[in-house]
Amino acid sequence: MLKGIEANQLVSKQDRSIFTRPFVGFFAMSRTGGFLLTMFITMAAAAGVVFLLYRTALGPMRDAASRGSLVANLDMGRIEYADGGAGIPLLSIHGAGGGFDQGLALAADLVGEGFRVIAPSRLGYLRTPVPQDPSPAAQADAHAALLSKLNVPKAVVVGVSAGARSAVELTLRHPGKVAALILIIPALYSPTSPISIEVGRGNRFAFWAINAGGDFAWWATEKTAPSVLVRFVGVRPALVAAAPQAERHRIMNFVRSVGPLSLRFFQYR
Repeated sequence: MLKGIEANQLVSKQDRSIFTRPFVGFFAMSRTGGFLLTMFITMAAAAGVVFLLYRTALGPMRDAASRGSLVANLDMGRIEYADGGAGIPLLSIHGAGGGFDQGLALAADLVGEGFRVIAPSRLGYLRTPVPQDPSPAAQADAHAALLSKLNVPKAVVVGVSAGARSAVELTLRHPGKVAALILIIPALYSPTSPISIEVGRGNRFAFWAINAGGDFAWWATEKTAPSVLVRFVGVRPALVAAAPQAERHRIMNFVRSVGPLSLRFFQYR
């Protein structure tokens, strides 16, 4: 009799185990599903916050790139430029990822009062369209035509980075327009790349972002890995780390001024 009772109890336990096993699995799956859902919601919320921050930052950058300039209608087409100050004419030619605003900023770091700064957006940058011939020689002719349009017989010419090419061409093709030539980190010889800088994964990423017009990629890299962009603009991160605070601030301001890339991603001639 006892054996029969024990057998019935054993069968009863087995039955309960078979009956409850699906519910245990269900609750385990529910916990996993809930965790995954929570993770998805958290990631979506974080992505939304990041995108909102990006859009908030992009607006002022676009606004800054659209203000403070004029457009000259020349025989070769439209040339955007800024013209400010009084005194000795100085033509400030920006480098890669630039525009008239960078030309103004670079000149402000070099000279004080007593100069009339003329800062064009080179061919293909900001509101200067891309012509059929965007070569450095054609850009030099555009610089000369702009000076003539503004009744400037001769100017001190400053060429920075990739802007040095058209500055040199201007001196060779229109020597009467150049009172003095100043080249800053000139990118004059680069047989394999429009910008002669150290090749590395970081620089390849920066080139990709620029050529793709990657506004978000540039902004995100500035926030998470600024040394990549610092190296791209021609400065070793170790030098930045050792520089005074004012110089570090100046370099990062220059990196930020490259945005938005979608307005500045022409093929850096």
